[in-house]
This record gives sequence, C-alpha cells and structure tokens, in this order.
Amino acid sequence: MIANGQFVAELVLASAQGLASITAQKLLERRPQVAARFGPDARTQWRDSVISRLEYLAAALSTGSPAILANQFDWSRIAHEARGGTEAAADFDEAIRLLREVLLQELPGPNGQLAASYLDRAMTPPKGSRGHSGLTQGVARTFGVDDSAPKAGRRVSARDTRWRPSQGLQLDSGCC
Repeated sequence: MIANGQFVAELVLASAQGLASITAQKLLERRPQVAARFGPDARTQWRDSVISRLEYLAAALSTGSPAILANQFDWSRIAHEARGGTEAAADFDEAIRLLREVLLQELPGPNGQLAASYLDRAMTPPKGSRGHSGLTQGVARTFGVDDSAPKAGRRVSARDTRWRPSQGLQLDSGCC
C-alpha cells in the first residue's frame, strides 16, 4: 500500500487532538524543565502548539510541498530561540522529534511513514545554509539569532509592537 498525501493529511487533522496530547505528555516526561518553565498550563500550551504544527503538516501533505512545513518549523525555531534562547529552541526540536515518534506509532504503516518523512525533511536545514531556509534568513538576522548576524541578546514577545501580521511576521502569544 502506498500512502496518499491527501488521505494522510485528512488522517492527521482528524487525529490532531490525540496526537498532540500524546506528544505534549511525552515532552513533559522527557524534559521536566519544560513543565517547570511553563507552569501548570505547560501541557495545554504544548498540545496547542503541536496541533498548530500538525495543521501545517496536513497542508504540506495535501499539497505535496514539504517546504510549507520546513518554513514553518524554521520560523518557529527562530521565534523560540528569540524568546527563550537555545534551551527554548531545543524544546521545540524535541517536541518535533517526539511528534515524529508518535506519528510512526499511531498512524498505520505507510501513512505514519509518509507523515514522518515530511517532518524529517522539515527538520533538515538546506545544504549550504546556516540552519535557516532562505525565507527565514532575514527574520533570523532581524531577531539576532542567525549565525551570520551579531547576537542581539534581545527577547521577542507577542507584545512587541514593532512586528505585526500585516508586516508578514507573526508571533503567537502562547508558549510555542
């Protein structure tokens, strides 16, 4: 049986709540410091974050375009690092690794394999890059987290009035 991207996208969306809950629970078990930093709402915040990633995964699968997911992961990693340093970026990366495990465990056969392959491609920086796709290189430099830019040491919050969705930049107000 060969997995169909559109079918797997629908399967991912239909299972998003459960997949995200399992992933968030595993993250808190493997990285107890996440729960300490985020407090009593840590599980809910990370579950909601993973649901958002699953929506991007579904979009990538249904269009056959892993770049959709790669750009979103790139942006999210940059935002995490800008807000909470390398530890926050590591939390994000671990959540995605755990999501991959959960997809392989919970989605049957080739469906889980196809979904996991999109995560694999999204987590691998393009050859010759410094870890960010071309789309997010400028954003990374703006936030001072790109290797080619000086480290600004500045944290970015959702209340930062300089960045608005109308400028093509979004910072969600949640944890992730």
